[in-house]
Amino acid sequence: MGLALANVSAITSPHTIFLFGGLAKAKEFIFKPVKNNMEKNLLNVFRDKIELKPSLLADNEAAIKGAAALAWNEILNTK
Repeated sequence: MGLALANVSAITSPHTIFLFGGLAKAKEFIFKPVKNNMEKNLLNVFRDKIELKPSLLADNEAAIKGAAALAWNEILNTK
């Protein structure tokens, strides 16, 4: 997962990556190893600059809020 997040970061340049669901509930069991592996595989320009945090959204809210945000973004960008 750390390698995948490092690869995505090279394309998207995020400031923060949020994990949710079972991943977020695993807390220290998943965050520390994933963060270490992500940092090991990041391009130098991104090292120590991307935060990995648990999402505060309820599991059943994330998909609908993400879809609504994408739709809202499309509406704003079509004008």
